[in-house]
Amino acid sequence: MDKVTEAVKDLNLKDSTDCESSKGGSANPSVSTTEPDLLVCGTKKSSSKEEDILSDPSPDVVATVTESTSSDSESDSESDSDECPSPLEHVELLEITFSVQKDEDDSDEDGEDMSPYIELGGSFQITHDKCMDKEEIVLTMEEIKMPEGEEDDPKYVLLILDYPLDDDYEFKVFPDDKRGFTRGHLIREVKRHYDRVYAEEEETSTVPVTNIPNMMNRVTTDGNYGVWGHDLSDLALHTVSYNPKKNLFWLGVDS
Repeated sequence: MDKVTEAVKDLNLKDSTDCESSKGGSANPSVSTTEPDLLVCGTKKSSSKEEDILSDPSPDVVATVTESTSSDSESDSESDSDECPSPLEHVELLEITFSVQKDEDDSDEDGEDMSPYIELGGSFQITHDKCMDKEEIVLTMEEIKMPEGEEDDPKYVLLILDYPLDDDYEFKVFPDDKRGFTRGHLIREVKRHYDRVYAEEEETSTVPVTNIPNMMNRVTTDGNYGVWGHDLSDLALHTVSYNPKKNLFWLGVDS
């Protein structure tokens, strides 16, 4: 029995010596050894994170990867193709211009005897009468694109008046010819609706437009349309543009 006890003591003494020697420095001072903090006598110590993992009975889910099949790719491409077009999509506009014969006294130094302007004020009739090709069809019935659901209705175009008004206002105008709009009719329709707007503005504005000459050239009126900065005699029409996407006439007006 004494021999067994001594053998056990010798064995414990040897293990203790081995553990201490592993923690000691190297016999060769030129070699630096660094003992990992988690190693104690050859046993790896679990970190708190590892302990949490080991104590958590739930399975570990690192990530879910979904592989796209060919049908998925096809559906993605189809959804891309169904996206709405960009609001900046280019729309080809039809531009209608005017050539007005000038008086000899009004001819430019460069010899130009034609003006692009139709006066919308007191000189309207003069410029209208001197406008060339008034009977020409400038927008055909086939070119008028009616809104969805109105294809069987009489054809019309929405005329937009925005200058010098406080907003955009639209009016329906109808062609005068079974073939479409003539240049002369379009000019007269623009003039008629500007006259209507200015007359209604004078009736509904609290600013005494009729009592003070050229009042519209100095202030903004507060009637139904809010005319600012210009009397009708200041305005000159030079272009009418047709937008087939929206069935609109936009005006080019200078002052």
